[in-house]
Amino acid sequence: MMKKIVIILMMLSILLSGCNKSTYDTTNIASFKRFNKYGLINEYGEKILSPEFDSISIANNDNLIGASKDGKYGYINRNGEIVIDFIYDFVGLFELGYAAAKKTNENDIFNWRNCGIIDENGLEIIPFEYNWVDVLSDKLFKVELDGRCGIVNLNNELVVSYKYDNISKFENGYATVTLDDKWGIINENGDVLIEPKYQRLSKLNDGLIVAKLNEKYGLMDIYENLIIDYKYDALTSFFSNGLALVKIDDKYGYIDKAGDVVISFNYDKGSKFSENIAAVKIDGLWGYIDETGTLIIEPIYDYATSFGNGVAAIKVGENWGFINKENEIVIDIKYTNVSRTGFNTVVVEKWNRYGMIDMDGNVIISIKYKELGMFF
Repeated sequence: MMKKIVIILMMLSILLSGCNKSTYDTTNIASFKRFNKYGLINEYGEKILSPEFDSISIANNDNLIGASKDGKYGYINRNGEIVIDFIYDFVGLFELGYAAAKKTNENDIFNWRNCGIIDENGLEIIPFEYNWVDVLSDKLFKVELDGRCGIVNLNNELVVSYKYDNISKFENGYATVTLDDKWGIINENGDVLIEPKYQRLSKLNDGLIVAKLNEKYGLMDIYENLIIDYKYDALTSFFSNGLALVKIDDKYGYIDKAGDVVISFNYDKGSKFSENIAAVKIDGLWGYIDETGTLIIEPIYDYATSFGNGVAAIKVGENWGFINKENEIVIDIKYTNVSRTGFNTVVVEKWNRYGMIDMDGNVIISIKYKELGMFF
């Protein structure tokens, strides 16, 4: 009877430890550098892969991660296992199931046309015959030959001829293009919606486009209907809390979508509104204002960033820390650099070494790595 009780208790212990482990596991990982090699680590400081690669690139949540070893590139998964062999001269990030890669083209004596597109199985989708390639959407790819860019589809059929200097990724069916330093917009069929005649165009955001013409910025829609006249020296490409940061004669203020000035041009610099607060620079120092332009944190910092989850990174002298909205220090101002991970933790730098802490200042990953990437 006693033996059965012991066995039951052991099984319960295993089950409970398994439950605890599942809450502790994470899919959020980052690259780290130690002894001049790169490995993988999770946000709890557990090493997933010991440092063995010459480089590792993580910049999104994709399951495939570019890495290099002995001069060749390939892909590993989030457990550090090789998925696509290291046969490439360079590889890009996987986006929408595809990635750009570079491989020696034996048919090109100068090896200039050596870029193509592969899928997540390592299959060649776009042949390695271009100077450069990029993923624009789940079915369209930028290809470059002899300094000009066009677009091909999944069958390597030319959709847009080689006539542009550059083509951006498609978002909501639109992409910006440049031709002879002038900007325009096309759709996924290659139809020109806005002729390349502007000095600068933002991507379409909430139906609006920031445009630069004759050295001034204004706001228009996709049909080039002018909403805000070309009169600003700078205009942010998005509205936050209904307000956009604009600049006239070296001073910044905020306008609404009608172009009306809501917060006067009193600032040397400014940031977008986040959590109803914006960072502003006055007489060389940074503080914070609310949506009425009222100072809620006096300008006492050498630099200040936007608020997120109730806290913001600030700089005093050469060191960084974090404050809350009451201007109380929540993480001591003692780090050379800080970078928020998005998981209520912060990658910090001190004495040329990197680690990670939580928002209470507790060390999660020891500050001992030569590099520590962002977590995805």
